[in-house]
Amino acid sequence: MHVTMLYAAALATALLSARGASAAHSSTATAFAQDAKADDAPPDVPPDVPPANAPAPPEAKAPDAPPPADAPAPMVTRPPIAPEAPAGADAVDNDPPTLAHTPVTHAPRSKALRIDTNVTDPAGVFQVVLWIRKAGMSDYLPMKFVPDKIASGQYSVEVPTALMSTNLEYYIEAYDNLGNGPARAGAPERPLPLKIDEPVVVEKPPEKIIVPNRPKGAPPAITHSAIGKTLKGKSVEIAARLKGETGVSGPVVKFRHLGDTDWKTLPMGNIGGADYTATIPASQTSKDIEYYLEASDQYGNGPGRSGGPEVPYLLRAEDEPPPPPKVVDLGGKRRRAVESAPFKANPLRAAGYFVLAASLGSLTFAAGESYGAWQANENYQHTFKYEGRDDASLLKRANEYGKRAKTFAIIGASTLVVAIVMLIVFPDHDDVAPAAGSGGDGAVLFRF
Repeated sequence: MHVTMLYAAALATALLSARGASAAHSSTATAFAQDAKADDAPPDVPPDVPPANAPAPPEAKAPDAPPPADAPAPMVTRPPIAPEAPAGADAVDNDPPTLAHTPVTHAPRSKALRIDTNVTDPAGVFQVVLWIRKAGMSDYLPMKFVPDKIASGQYSVEVPTALMSTNLEYYIEAYDNLGNGPARAGAPERPLPLKIDEPVVVEKPPEKIIVPNRPKGAPPAITHSAIGKTLKGKSVEIAARLKGETGVSGPVVKFRHLGDTDWKTLPMGNIGGADYTATIPASQTSKDIEYYLEASDQYGNGPGRSGGPEVPYLLRAEDEPPPPPKVVDLGGKRRRAVESAPFKANPLRAAGYFVLAASLGSLTFAAGESYGAWQANENYQHTFKYEGRDDASLLKRANEYGKRAKTFAIIGASTLVVAIVMLIVFPDHDDVAPAAGSGGDGAVLFRF
């Protein structure tokens, strides 16, 4: 019991001398010693009470700047109190943990910072805390270190980006599982300075523009007569004369179909002296073409042009004209040749149309007679029903109309069948065929 009382009193005395705690802290330590004397065993300590033999942490006041949203808010808890050593047993471990830390003195602005430390103790490490604040401020912000999952004794904590805007100060505390500590790197009165550096901007020197030292010269002069039109499906030869005091190099024809955006390149070949030529293939002349010519001298000066991308020559692609009509000389008089029709006459088809016309006439007449018969029958019925007379002449007229309608209907139906058969059997032919390309001014006559 006496050992416990002395241990508690020593812890309270160390607490007051190391941190300069207030009277409230002293009362707390005295009460703790009295509880130890009464119970002869360490009391149960709530998890949020700081270690009995550790200096009191800075007052929990609101920091000058609110902590960032992503900053961790670890709970600084108290380690268990060392039990009283039984008689004859080995002495209890009263040494704080071993803490090894290389101070971080510089860090870039607006980038999260990782701080590492190494803490070991035979009884096990209970807690490692980073106390950090802005330089010149009074309150520290606690951040709990996280143990490394692979390296034993290695701890790390990440300072969020929001705090990395101005110079900082920090120190590290560690306790073991028996309440021994704190082991420190730095101290509340002598924190480790952490300077925040401005990002280094490396200015690249301006690139030197190397202008090739070309010999003096001028692009060749190009003389070309524009080609206005060509026939569709025919190749086109583009000819030009190229003269230059420093030679000719890379003469080409640039061409594209009207409405396209990309130019195609066609090299020009020398055919003797200053004459050059290139041929646009027949496969490219299905549409109107834009083109221009360009060339440089042998030192690369140029290009010289005839036409240009903005003002190209226009080559119209036209259909091939029809052949002219044949002309014969008849006794000094020139006349167009009369050619035979490319088919034989077919008069039976004309007869089929005649029979068809007769059939339609008969059916039309039959329809008229049928209407007359209906009218006469209506008159007869009206006279008999409303006048009470039996007019035989009206009945006779209706019958005559009906007979004629029946006769012409039979004739029309029969001739219609005959006409249809004739038109199917005998094909149709034109009697006159216009000459191709005459434009309506004339026609080629055919003999039958």
